[in-house]
Amino acid sequence: MSLGILGRNAAFSVAQVGISAVLLFALYRVLIHFITIADVGLWSLVMASTSVARLSEMGLGGGVVRFVAADLGRGDGRKAAVTIGMSLALVTGMILLASALLYPIFQIGLEKALPQEMLPNGLVLLRYAVASLVLTTIANVFLSALDGMQRMDLRATTQLGGSIVQLVAALVLVPAHGVLGLGPVQIITACFTLVVAAVIAIRQIRQPLAAWWTWDRKRARELVKYGGGLQVAAVGQLLFDPTVKVLLTYFGGLAFTGYYEMANRMMLQFRSMIVSAYNALVPFVAGRLETSSDRHGDVRRVYIQSFRFLFVTAFAYYGVIGAALPFVLTLWLGHFEPAFLAIATLCWLGWWANTMVGPSYFLYLAVGRLRWAVTAQLTIGVLNLIFAWALGLAFGGAGVLIGSALGLALGGGVTLIAFHLEHHISLRDCIPFEALPLASAMLVGATACIAFAIHLTAPTLIQFAAGPALVGIVAAAMLWHQPVYRALWTRMRAILPRSAS
Repeated sequence: MSLGILGRNAAFSVAQVGISAVLLFALYRVLIHFITIADVGLWSLVMASTSVARLSEMGLGGGVVRFVAADLGRGDGRKAAVTIGMSLALVTGMILLASALLYPIFQIGLEKALPQEMLPNGLVLLRYAVASLVLTTIANVFLSALDGMQRMDLRATTQLGGSIVQLVAALVLVPAHGVLGLGPVQIITACFTLVVAAVIAIRQIRQPLAAWWTWDRKRARELVKYGGGLQVAAVGQLLFDPTVKVLLTYFGGLAFTGYYEMANRMMLQFRSMIVSAYNALVPFVAGRLETSSDRHGDVRRVYIQSFRFLFVTAFAYYGVIGAALPFVLTLWLGHFEPAFLAIATLCWLGWWANTMVGPSYFLYLAVGRLRWAVTAQLTIGVLNLIFAWALGLAFGGAGVLIGSALGLALGGGVTLIAFHLEHHISLRDCIPFEALPLASAMLVGATACIAFAIHLTAPTLIQFAAGPALVGIVAAAMLWHQPVYRALWTRMRAILPRSAS
């Protein structure tokens, strides 16, 4: 469990997210060429409506990460195989039962939410969405197992392969079948991910078949207890994405929902470039704490170092993204759409604020202290529901998005505040004040680029290109002089030769 392994996992996760972002861009470019933005919104709404069935998973996927990491940290590969096998059996049974019971409710919900002319396609897509949900939920057990084995490089490779399969399937099926082609595309992608993840996980664990079918009552209770906390958090997540899409459809229409789906998926992909690296902290810290003599001190040190690095990285990264939004969205859609930019800007602000709580959230998961992580997710869900509904009544679809951004920013702060109070950490400990000029420059640059785009009457891609290029150059120059980055480079130079030998 060396820093070299942590660095490898983080690097592969970031690389996978970056390549997947390019593939996602290409996928939606294909979709909006062959189907309408309202069709994209229809598929997004159908997929979001079925996600409630994920509650039946009881958070066992997250439990697999922590317990497999801890088992392997003690050198107990057989216990890790038992954990994965039990989780797989429980998850498969529960997701199948939940999908069968909830399917009629999903149908009724779509009949209420969709315009009459969109309902036939929506009901056809619903069958594919439920089947895809079952397959991806099962696949998630194996993907979580790879995380627990600290083989995020293999997980990243599997998910990247799935993204490639999804794009190829869409190129074949969507031109021929329109929006209904998205159903088979999702099934093909889910099957690929499930099969590949299962084969890799089984080969990596290298345990007899009997271990996979062993029932350990004590571990089952531990899994359910830990997963139950995560599942309460999942309720908050379900109050977020499906709620936003339902309210957007109600207050703004399916086209508005389609723009949100594209903008939000893009921002989640950008956010994943940072969050996926911090996600590697969960198995790393969980395994390391098994042999630690100073758990509290180790967690505190990891947090301060990771937050300082995140502060500098996030301001530079999100600043460049904000400046590039007009260019990227115009290139993606094929023309400039002010509503698309407004939606993307609100998503950008909400997920930027939420990204800053990453170290505290993931470290709580790593140490098995779920109280504040769960509270944060529930708070996000409840605030999103309240703000999005209230502001939607007042301002329509734009109000829904403002409410969701506020819910993300305010609710996510729960874990950050709790972690600082619990570990007696002040802002002075974790904010590198030498990075404040960088933060200010990024905020000003991104705001100027977005405001410039809004005020142009006939904007072109060339006009949009100069802003992000300038902001990017400034960010790179200022990052080079940040002490936290110089310290990281020094440490990497010390680690890499030993890792390679």
